[in-house]
Amino acid sequence: MTLRLERDGPVARLLIDRPARRNAMTQAMWEMLPILVQDAMADDAIRVLILASATPGLFCAGADIDEFATCSGDPDWRFANQTAIRTTQYALAHADKPVIAAIDGDCVGGGCGLAIACDLRIAAPAARLGITPAKLGIVYSLFDTKLLVDLVGPARAKRILFTGALHDADTALAIGS
Repeated sequence: MTLRLERDGPVARLLIDRPARRNAMTQAMWEMLPILVQDAMADDAIRVLILASATPGLFCAGADIDEFATCSGDPDWRFANQTAIRTTQYALAHADKPVIAAIDGDCVGGGCGLAIACDLRIAAPAARLGITPAKLGIVYSLFDTKLLVDLVGPARAKRILFTGALHDADTALAIGS
């Protein structure tokens, strides 16, 4: 099981559980995550949803690059993948209840996309955040970019996107993310 929803009174935890791949998101995970968000939103007992890793010291390394390399030549897969990612972020960004990203460890690329779609981000001191697709020659999606610009402003968003640098938790807080 790579994603699971756990309930504890008014708190639901949507846990990413793929530690061998640093919680890199597969197509199946992108497709499942919004279903779990909706499940939490439909539960009247739940007051807040926390998106986190099931493994301490991890958050999400983004999209599974191996899967991307294998499947990206197929235009139907690319379309389905972008649709699933956008649907996931939309579900997080438009949830009826507060959604908090609990970032412990690396939050990179698509992992940052998950975090910036949440209402709040809480990062452990050892967390590192960055949007790195530029280093792979990949353009970050428009929806992700808009979320980032809305969060940190255009100048900071450009710096984050163009450099692909990783930032520690204190720097991310100073940037405004």
